[in-house]
Amino acid sequence: MIPRYSSLLLARRTLLREAAALVAATLLAACSTPATTGTPTPTLPPPPTPTAGTGGVPSPGASATPVRPTPPPTEQTSSAAPQPAAAGSYLLRLLAFVPLEKPDRIFSLAFANVAAAKQRYGLASVRSDADLQAHNISLADYVNATAGCYLSDFTGGSYSANGLYRDAFGYDVYQVDREIWAGQPPDYFSHMEGGFDPDAIAAKLRAQGYTTATHNGATFFTVREDNQLPPLSEPNAPLTLARLNRIAVSTERIIAAPATGLIAAALDAEAKKRPALETFPTTRALATALGDVTSMATMPPPAADPAIALLNPERSVAITAMTRDWGTLHTPELTAMGYTDAGNDKRTIHVALVYTRPADAAADAPELVKRLRGYQSIRTQQPLIPTFATTVTSRTMTVSGKGVLIADITQTPEPARGRLWLQMLTGRDTLFLVPTPLAANGTPLPIISLPGSPGTTVTPRP
Repeated sequence: MIPRYSSLLLARRTLLREAAALVAATLLAACSTPATTGTPTPTLPPPPTPTAGTGGVPSPGASATPVRPTPPPTEQTSSAAPQPAAAGSYLLRLLAFVPLEKPDRIFSLAFANVAAAKQRYGLASVRSDADLQAHNISLADYVNATAGCYLSDFTGGSYSANGLYRDAFGYDVYQVDREIWAGQPPDYFSHMEGGFDPDAIAAKLRAQGYTTATHNGATFFTVREDNQLPPLSEPNAPLTLARLNRIAVSTERIIAAPATGLIAAALDAEAKKRPALETFPTTRALATALGDVTSMATMPPPAADPAIALLNPERSVAITAMTRDWGTLHTPELTAMGYTDAGNDKRTIHVALVYTRPADAAADAPELVKRLRGYQSIRTQQPLIPTFATTVTSRTMTVSGKGVLIADITQTPEPARGRLWLQMLTGRDTLFLVPTPLAANGTPLPIISLPGSPGTTVTPRP
């Protein structure tokens, strides 16, 4: 089993991770390319005044099912066979729970279908830490099967060993089937689906001083002020910090956020009283094109990468050589990475770009494939092919008037490589996305690295 770390050490790790995210977000905001440079900027309409409607959120302990919007019909054209279940994918459906209110939120959006990964490796029966031993499943096998699922700390994944997190709050990552989470600390929230015990969760929360509140008829638990940290003298303080200051619970979903405004917006989106990213053309196009991915995450525009880059002089010569024959890419509205796990270690990494003009997607496909086929990892200094992958192909689609380009990277079938796409994403090992290589002007290309990301496990693990 996972060694028992001290609570203070775990708290320090979490604080450092969230502080790093805040620093990165601040740098990106300060250094991003101004709109006058021509970078497409998706514009979100202001949310309308909420109106009365059907649906809502069950009270804690209730067994009613939350509102689950039906995805809109898919309109698409494609240069390749459409991916199965694109119109009804979990990703597209869960976008209905992310409020359409802040333009920058689409650049920090993550989704994981951990239930699908567990099912494909015969692990669907694992719903607690104790189930690993009960079913004679090794921790290594479980981690290999689920390591590519980008789950947030809202799930309790970092503290689930020996039931620690469930003992404190009544649920943990083993009960989470799917999650969509958006934003950066402290302006972030999570919507989790799975099988939960609202009575058990309510009892744990009330014992820690939580009370109930309502918003537009929806009930949630609340403690402390917005974003206020619990006293470190409290035994459970290191497990959540301020993440669970607001939490709404039913048998099938949990919504959690550190502030009232965040959970109120999420509850309104769930009740269809506020527009959500499901209907926003850019994110709808991305989700439709990706189809039933196992996990994915969006990224800031690649044009901003050089502004937050850390140049490694020892690698500049190799990078210049690798990029010497690179052309240019059009700047997309949105970029994402993700992966699909078909079981038996058959995994495909997806690199997705959403463009304002569909013609840009088609024009960029050959260039992106060329870059990926010759790519050498900045993190490991090894070639993508054949070390980590065998082939790279591309497909383009037009959805909701947007052009979508997806490069599919077929991974080598190795059990422990499920997290490869996450290591590339969080380590910013994505120079293949830079629109115009700086080496073309005689300047070495940058190496992108966020604090603490290279060589680490980026997904919270049980």
